Amino acid sequence: MDSGVQSPAGEFLDLPNFLDSAKGWYGYDGQIEAIVEKEFKRLQGTTYLDHAGATLYAESQLQGFMRDLSSNVFGNPHSHNNVSKFTHDIIENVRYRILQHFKASPDEYAVLFTSGCTAALKLVAESFPWSSGKQKKPSAKLTEHVQPSNREDVCSFNGGGDAASELDRQSGSVFCYLTDNHTSVIGIRVLAHNAGAGCLAVTPEEVESGPAQTFCGPKCKCDINRNTAAGKVSESSVGHQCVQTQQDGGEPQIHEPPPPKRLERPADVKELHHLFAFPAQSNFTGRKYPLRWVAAVQERGAAALLPTQAVVVPESGRWHVLLDAASLASTAPLDLSVHAADLVPISFYKLFGFPTGLGALLVRAPCQALLLKHGAYFGGGTAAAYLPAEDFYVPRDSFCDRFEDGTVSFLDIVALRHGFDTLEGLTGGMERVMRHAFSLARHTHHALASLHHGNGRPAVRLYGATDYEDPSTQGAIIAFNVLGPDSDIVGYSQVDQLANLHGICLRTGCFCNTGACQMQLGISNGDVKKNLQAGHVCGDNIDLLDGRPTGAVRVSFGYMSTFHDAARLIRFITRCFVEERLPRTAAAAAAAAAVDIRHGHNKEGTSPEKASGTGSEELWSCPVRAVDRGLASPSFGAACDVGQAMCPLDVKADGAQQETLSRSIADANAAKSSIADGRQVVLTNIFLYPVKSCAAFEVESWPVVEQGLWCDRVWMVVTSGGTCLSQKREPRLCLIRPAVDRTTGQLSLTASGMKVLVVPLRGAAEAASMDVRLCHSKVCGARVTGLDCEDEAAEWLTEFLGKSCRLIQQDPRSNRTMKAKGQRQAGGGAEAGARLSLANEAQYLLVNRASVADLLCNVHERQGEVGGPPALDMEALVNRFRANLVVRSDEPYQEDCWATVSIGALIFQVTGGCSRCQMICIDQQTAERCHEPLRTLASQHRKKMEFGICLMQSRLLPAQGSVLHVGTAVLPRCKDSSP
Repeated sequence: MDSGVQSPAGEFLDLPNFLDSAKGWYGYDGQIEAIVEKEFKRLQGTTYLDHAGATLYAESQLQGFMRDLSSNVFGNPHSHNNVSKFTHDIIENVRYRILQHFKASPDEYAVLFTSGCTAALKLVAESFPWSSGKQKKPSAKLTEHVQPSNREDVCSFNGGGDAASELDRQSGSVFCYLTDNHTSVIGIRVLAHNAGAGCLAVTPEEVESGPAQTFCGPKCKCDINRNTAAGKVSESSVGHQCVQTQQDGGEPQIHEPPPPKRLERPADVKELHHLFAFPAQSNFTGRKYPLRWVAAVQERGAAALLPTQAVVVPESGRWHVLLDAASLASTAPLDLSVHAADLVPISFYKLFGFPTGLGALLVRAPCQALLLKHGAYFGGGTAAAYLPAEDFYVPRDSFCDRFEDGTVSFLDIVALRHGFDTLEGLTGGMERVMRHAFSLARHTHHALASLHHGNGRPAVRLYGATDYEDPSTQGAIIAFNVLGPDSDIVGYSQVDQLANLHGICLRTGCFCNTGACQMQLGISNGDVKKNLQAGHVCGDNIDLLDGRPTGAVRVSFGYMSTFHDAARLIRFITRCFVEERLPRTAAAAAAAAAVDIRHGHNKEGTSPEKASGTGSEELWSCPVRAVDRGLASPSFGAACDVGQAMCPLDVKADGAQQETLSRSIADANAAKSSIADGRQVVLTNIFLYPVKSCAAFEVESWPVVEQGLWCDRVWMVVTSGGTCLSQKREPRLCLIRPAVDRTTGQLSLTASGMKVLVVPLRGAAEAASMDVRLCHSKVCGARVTGLDCEDEAAEWLTEFLGKSCRLIQQDPRSNRTMKAKGQRQAGGGAEAGARLSLANEAQYLLVNRASVADLLCNVHERQGEVGGPPALDMEALVNRFRANLVVRSDEPYQEDCWATVSIGALIFQVTGGCSRCQMICIDQQTAERCHEPLRTLASQHRKKMEFGICLMQSRLLPAQGSVLHVGTAVLPRCKDSSP
C-alpha cells in the first residue's frame, strides 16, 4: 500500500512560519505571552476557543473593580443622597464611555442599559411604531414559499400567500431581516406581525444580487464598479475595500468607500416606519456584512438592496436600520460616526467577559422620539406620575429614564469602566484586537483547509463566504464539520467530546442562528420540521439524522488568544480525525494480508476457515481495523499539548513497555478465544455504584427493586452549592470505594488514608419522621430531592477531595421517572413512569465482553503504532464503562441489535445505546486521565460514540424480592425477531 497523501498540517504548527505570514498583526508587538501569563493564568491546561459565546475577563479587570468597590460607597441612583448622586454620575460617565468606544456622539445617540442584547432586541420589538396594513390578516401562520431566486422553501411569517404579494398589497410597516440573523433578532417578527406589520426574510444571496451600487470614485479599480455596470454585484464587492492609485504613482492605497449621503428628516410619528435588521458580523461563520448597507437602506429603503424582480417592498414611509453588533463588537471596532445605524444592541460579556447579564441598546436621535411604550409595562423610575386606582400614567421626559424600568444594575455598570480600561490598556484598541484575532483565524482556517486523509479526501468541510484574507470582510470565527475518510460527516458531538478530553473548549450546534445553519448546511424548512419530529431541538446532542448534519463545530478567537491555542486545535483535529496510510508493523501487516475479518474473505477470496483452518483463531486475531474501510488508522506524532493531567503521546515504547504491550495483546486475544468457545450468552459480572461517580461495588448476587439494583446510585456527592459532582469534574471520586451491607442497609466508604465512614440508609418512613435537611440538585437535567447525610459525611468527603462538598441520599419519597424519549425507545406507553434512582437516564447499563475485547484490540493496535504508554488490560477497560451488567457472548456488538433481554425470570427492554463521554478515559484505579478508549471509539465512527446498551425493567417483573445471579443465562431477542 502506498503512503498516500500526507497531511501538511506540520507547517502550520511552526511559530516562526506563522509570524512571517501574520503581517505583524499578531501579539500586540510581542506582548501577548506576557499578557496571558499575567492576566489569564487560570487557562493553564485549557484551550478556550469559544469567545463568540463569551470572552474571558482579565485578572487586573477584576482587581480594579474590587478596589473600586472596596474604596467607594455606591447606592441606588434613584435616591438623592450624596452616595446615590455619586453613583448616578458614574453611570452617566459610563454611558459616555460606551459611546466613545463606538465613536458615537452623545448628541446623536443614547445608551439604554438592558439585561443583555436579547433584552435590547425585545425592547425594540415592543416599542417600535409598527403600523397595521389596510388588509391585516385575522390570523398568523408560518408558510413556505419559493422566491424567484430559486432558493428552496424560505420561511416567511405572514397571513398567507407569498412574501412578495403580501407586502405588495399591504400598506403598513415592514420588518425586513436577513436570514443570517441571531434568533433574538428574528424573534422581533412575532410582535411586529401581531401589530399588523408585514414580515420578510431575505437571504444574503438575494441582497448580493440586488441593485445596490456604491462607487468609490473615478480612480477606483475595484470589481464593484465593473460589475454594477452589468447589473450585478460580485462576491468580492461584499463589504469590499477598493484599491485607488495615488496621484504620485506610489503604492496602492487601501480605503473603504464612503457611504451614500443620508437623508436627515425630522421624526414624524404619523409617518409610516419600516425596519431592516442585519448583523454586522454573522455569529455562525464570522462573515462581516457591508456596513454601507446602513446608509443605503436609510436613504432608499430595503429596495436599495433587494432585487426588484424578487420582492416588492413599499416605497412610502421611512426605513430604519437595526444593526446587531453583539458578535462584531467582541473583536472589531465599530464606527457609528460613519455608519450611523438607528438601533444597535450589544452585550458586554462578549467584550470583557465580565459582567454578565448586562447589555445596552444604542439609539440614534431620530429614533428616540419614535420608540414608545405602547400600553406596555412601566416600573420604578420610569414614571413621572401615575395613579394606582385610575388608568393614568405619564412617562419621564428623559429617553433613558422612560425605558430603564426599575433600578439599573449599577454595580455591574461600574464594572464596565474597568473592562474598557483593561481592554484598551492591554491591547491598544479594537483595531489591534481585530488584526490579532483575525491573524489566528486566518491561520487556523488555512490549516484546516489543508488537512486531507491518506486517500486525498479533505478531512474538514469549512463553511462561510470568504477566503479569510481580509479582516474587513471576515471575523475571528470558523465554522466547520469534520469528515471521515469516506467523506461522511463526523457528528459534532463526537468532536465536542474529544475536544473536552483534550482540554479544548469550543461550541457545537447551530449557535442560535438557524438561518445561517440552513444556508451553510443545505437544510430546508422541511428538514428542520422533520428533524424536530425525530426529537432534535436546538442545543441538544443529536448531531446527525439520516447521515446528514444538524449543526457544525465553531471555534472563535478573542483578544487574549494565542498561536498555541490555534496549534492545539490543529494538532487535535489532525491526530484524532485525519487518517493517513502508515507503514504497518510486520505482525499487523501479516494479519491484514491473511484475512479480512469483517468481510469474511482474504485477498484470494477464500473464507477465513480455509485460510487457516481454525475459525475462532481468525475471529479473535488483531488485524489493522482500518482494513474495513481500506485505510489504516490515524497517525499520532509528537506530544499532545493538552495539559499535565493527560497522558503524553510522544513516549516511545522501551523494551519493558513493548513486553507489557505484547502481553496485553496476548491477554486480550486469549479472552476473546475463551469467549468464543461457547455461543451461550452468560451474565459474568454484577456491579452497583451506591454513590454516583464513586467506585464500583461488585457482587455475585443482588436483589432487584423497582428502580433497578437495590442501592444502585442512591447517594451522590454534591458541591457546597448543591451541584452534583461527577468524575468529569473530580476524577478522585473513583478512589472512594463504597460497600453496602445487605443485612443492616448501611453504606460504608473507604479511601486511602481515611478512616471508614458508615452511613445509614434511610427509608421513607424514617425520612418522614426525622427532622432531616432536604437538598435539591439536578441529575441529567432533572430536578432531584435528597436527604443530607449530616456533617460527619461532609467532613470526610471534604478532607479527602480537598473541596467543600456533602453526601446526600435520594429522598425515598421522591418519584423520579425515565424521560419520555427513553420510554418511547423502549416501546411506548406500556412502560411509562419507570422509576429511576440517581442514574442518568436508565435503570441498567449492560456491556458485552466480546465488544470490550474488540475495542481493546483496537486500542492496543493504536498504542502499538504510536509507541504510547502501557496498554489497558481487559478488566480495567470493563471497569471504565461502569456497567451494571456484564455479559459474555460469542461475537462483538451483537447487543446493538437486541430489543429485549431475559436474565433468569427477569425481562428487560433495551432503551438505546449508551453515548460515551470523557469519563471512560479515567483510570478507575488511579484517577488519572488519558485519551483512551474514547479516541479509538471515535475513530471507529460508531453512532454517537455509543458503547453498551441501556435497559429498563419490563412490567412483567415479578414481585419485589427478585435476585440477579452471576452465571445466569442471558436470552436476548433481536429487534427483527418475532416475539
